Amino acid sequence: MRHNTTAFIICLVFMISLALPLGAEEKMDHSGMSHGSHAGQLIRETSVEGYGLTYRLIDMQARMKDMADMPEMEATHHLMLYIHPPAGNSIEQPRVGFLVEDPDGETQKVMAMAMSGGFGADLDLSQKGDYTIKSKAVFGDVKLIDEFKYTPE
Repeated sequence: MRHNTTAFIICLVFMISLALPLGAEEKMDHSGMSHGSHAGQLIRETSVEGYGLTYRLIDMQARMKDMADMPEMEATHHLMLYIHPPAGNSIEQPRVGFLVEDPDGETQKVMAMAMSGGFGADLDLSQKGDYTIKSKAVFGDVKLIDEFKYTPE
């Protein structure tokens, strides 16, 4: 149990360190924001009900392989979702979650945390093959749902 707690704390500190340059916001307006400053590989850009959705994936194992004394983590990747409201709108107190189905049909259901101007969660994408990623963001009277297939490299 102590090993899992230590690994969780180290992972949390690492993720917070990624978030510090941009800061997490409860009220966000990204109408003029440049996407070039976000970390990770761009894996999807789409629009749902006028809101832009940008997904970026961070390979945590690749980033941490050169860090000495790092405990092994269950999560292999960190998925970020950035929500861009229509001009003049803002997003207040959003709740964001992911439901990820692996190639064998097993699912991971995770709630995302606000960080770096977006919402992120750790995932295990260690299997070869296609994953189905569903996201849901709820704020005010708005419910955004998106689904897509992704195959890790």
